[in-house]
Amino acid sequence: MRKRVVNIQIESTRDDLVNEFLEKKKVQGQAPETVYQHLWLLRVFFRDYYSGDIKECKELNKAIQAFLTGKRDVYYNQSLRTLRLFFDYCVEEGVLAENPCKKQGYKYRKDKPRIIQHTSEAIATILKQPNRSTFRGLRDYSLMLLMLDTGIRPGEALRLRLTDFEGKTIHVRKEIAKTRVERYLPISNAVNIMIQKLLKVRHTTWDNKDGILFCGFHGKEISTAALHRSWKKYAVSSGIEFFPYCFRHQFALSWVRNGGGAFELQKIMGHTRLDMTLTYVHLASTDVEEAHQKFSPLQSFLNPVEKRITKIKR
Repeated sequence: MRKRVVNIQIESTRDDLVNEFLEKKKVQGQAPETVYQHLWLLRVFFRDYYSGDIKECKELNKAIQAFLTGKRDVYYNQSLRTLRLFFDYCVEEGVLAENPCKKQGYKYRKDKPRIIQHTSEAIATILKQPNRSTFRGLRDYSLMLLMLDTGIRPGEALRLRLTDFEGKTIHVRKEIAKTRVERYLPISNAVNIMIQKLLKVRHTTWDNKDGILFCGFHGKEISTAALHRSWKKYAVSSGIEFFPYCFRHQFALSWVRNGGGAFELQKIMGHTRLDMTLTYVHLASTDVEEAHQKFSPLQSFLNPVEKRITKIKR
């Protein structure tokens, strides 16, 4: 995986606090993407919104308010989470008496996931875009099939090792799982066959026990951001708006529409809360309601062709 390096040029103990905070998060097992996100958000905050003494509460509170104002729900929650965690660390270290985010009462917003629904025809069109005669195309196609088959998160799939592929199952290790809870995902025979084909075209020097299953050209791990950028060309060539996470959404919606249970879906998706899973149940239920309104035969019985009655026969 390519290392991301961002230098925070701040001449104060705050620089040390940020670095120590990030090291602690690494030790706690947070994913590299999450640690980098903390780093990036803190860099933006201290570079663009606040450069003073971290103990100047009044000015710090103004900066926090300015930093959070105007952000979309997802970005707002990410920004607030990073600040809360960082200031919690500052409290633990005795730098601050209390967390300014908590003191000011900032709350997380209810995040509504952006779920783009696609038809079966649209998914079939997208699957035709990768050129399977190339390594990248075969890898992307196999990855698409895996996500459609299991609902695995793109970030989890990109960190799978060769040893995590066990023929009929995929092992999502706790250190790569977003929720830090391991799970085993059964895979269809078609996915198994495609991954086997992918393994046959790998360079022999990539086949060590720690080798990345869905790697880049040099056998190294690729980031989710790089995958997003790479797959934009498929969206352009197909004329269909989609991004890697769409395949996870598609799996969940198809699962519910085909009669799968919510509790089983929660386990497969790796959701920590059932309400996250019920989002897909609600969307699928909306589809059923719309179809019911359109196709229910009841209206034809309640509104038959009107006939005029002039006399009542006795």
